[in-house]
Amino acid sequence: MVILFLFDGTGDGGDSVLHYLYAHHVIEHPKNLFNHWTKPLFTLLASSFAYWGFTGIKLFNALCALITAILVSDIVKNFGWKMPLLASSIFLLIPYNLLVIFSGLTEPLFALMISLGISLTIRKKIALAAVVVSFLPFVRSEGLIYLGVFASYLIIDKKWKYLPLLIIGHAVYGISGLIYYDTILWPFTRIPYVGKENYGSGKPSHFIKQLFYVVGFTIYILMWLGVIDKVIRFFKKDRDSKHIHIETWLIYGFSVAFIVAHTLFWWLGLFHSMGLIRVLLGIAPLLAIIAYRGVMLIYDLIPKKPFAMAWVCLVLAFAVIHPVLSKKPIKSLKALNLNESQNALINLGNKYASADNVYLYANPFVSVAFNVDHFDRSSHSNDWSLVDDPDQQNLLVIWDNWFTPVEAGVTLEALKKNELLQEVDRVTDQEGNATIVVFKRKD
Repeated sequence: MVILFLFDGTGDGGDSVLHYLYAHHVIEHPKNLFNHWTKPLFTLLASSFAYWGFTGIKLFNALCALITAILVSDIVKNFGWKMPLLASSIFLLIPYNLLVIFSGLTEPLFALMISLGISLTIRKKIALAAVVVSFLPFVRSEGLIYLGVFASYLIIDKKWKYLPLLIIGHAVYGISGLIYYDTILWPFTRIPYVGKENYGSGKPSHFIKQLFYVVGFTIYILMWLGVIDKVIRFFKKDRDSKHIHIETWLIYGFSVAFIVAHTLFWWLGLFHSMGLIRVLLGIAPLLAIIAYRGVMLIYDLIPKKPFAMAWVCLVLAFAVIHPVLSKKPIKSLKALNLNESQNALINLGNKYASADNVYLYANPFVSVAFNVDHFDRSSHSNDWSLVDDPDQQNLLVIWDNWFTPVEAGVTLEALKKNELLQEVDRVTDQEGNATIVVFKRKD
């Protein structure tokens, strides 16, 4: 928790900041609670933390990660497996977790709810588990995939009577969203991930390769050992275990479905996929449990307990030491601070922020740096045609070299050619290239 106060970063300059802004401004703009992109349930649960600033939403995600670690241990314990705390330790040692936990991103809550659903299922609280799972699409869109996997589990395990409960999440949000939308089907009709514009595609091997960098060398190897362990146990009497369907479908099955789905989205350029590897942390607890099974595969092969325990200690030590030797934690710690662009925007905000301005920008961090209500259209506009409106005398344009050309499609050259604008400030990188340029109306 000390990281919350020692590091001031946002964990991500785009989505993390936007999720924070939606949650932070819920009181002034309650419609934020029904925005499909930002995920309504995440916004609702995070809003009371985000109200107090970015540190608040990072605290929320840190608590989510802590509860998830407890649930991972609980799952392993209720499976009847040894050393449940080992699985929690593996989860917390996933290197990339550090960056995403201390952000405004939705993966930590998604991981928590998946873990909670599995824990409740093992405890035979199937109805409650189904209700929890039904709300997953309102935390992350991959929740729709989990709904399908969970429904398959219910069918395979002959628990058909619980299937109707899987529509509760959509029913609740469909009805409550009628305050702002004209149809109960708005969770479907307003899905924002349609089309391919502004996004790309890549090789189908992308996520499998990147998984190595997300979980680290040690856990990556252990995961594949965990897969081997599952295959071995499938052909033994263990396949008759009372929890075999839960393990097969909700842990191994969903992990495979999740990775395959994102692989297809990125390869085919579907659903605005950008190939972001952080999405894999949505299934971090499942990957940790699979890696745990990899540890136990070797553990059970060692006849003498002292040597078996030495193996466990060696694994944990290497999971800590290897990332340090590869300097990844150092890079992660740097990423926990504000980046150069964000610090520059804060300095610009101190110079140019004014209640009289109408701000035009695409980088969401400008709202934080300039203390602007991101959703108040009288102070922040998304309409870039304003640059050609001579009557908009109090316009302040903040161009940046990523969000503005990519998200808004506006180049620096176009703004420089506009005869109504004059440049008042700029920030450059070490090569002298402009990274941020501020324009205002000519006097």
